[in-house]
Amino acid sequence: MQAQHEIFLTREKRLIPIPINLLLTRPDEMSLNLEAAMLNHYGKNAYFHGYFWDKSLDTLPENFITNKTRRWFHTIKYINQFRNTKDYLQEVIEWLLNNTNSEGLWDYGPQIKDPWGYFDYFATNRNYKYNRIVDYTMEVLSIFKTYIEHNNL
Repeated sequence: MQAQHEIFLTREKRLIPIPINLLLTRPDEMSLNLEAAMLNHYGKNAYFHGYFWDKSLDTLPENFITNKTRRWFHTIKYINQFRNTKDYLQEVIEWLLNNTNSEGLWDYGPQIKDPWGYFDYFATNRNYKYNRIVDYTMEVLSIFKTYIEHNNL
């Protein structure tokens, strides 16, 4: 409601449904205090309660290569869309950095079908191991790029 009141000058106690990612497409038009409040609310809840599935980012798996590794990435990307996410994503970034294969690339292994339809594949044919590795590596590098930009590193 704070964001709604600041941007739209409203006073009523009802929320106007505005997608968070739509607001965050114009970071220069949003105050840092507002974005920090949004990160504190949405980022903290996503981090500790797992917005997109029942696992939270404070309990990352020891074994990186599992059939559900990809499910962590929707929550990571959700939090990563905000600025100043170091407090939430520093351990996640280290987890990603520590889980490259022998070639310095990322491979989560074959994944089970995601019930939410979460697919961000670059390759049109995922039956080849190399295409899968390239897709996963591009996804991780995209997360790194956004993280670096949003945290002024």
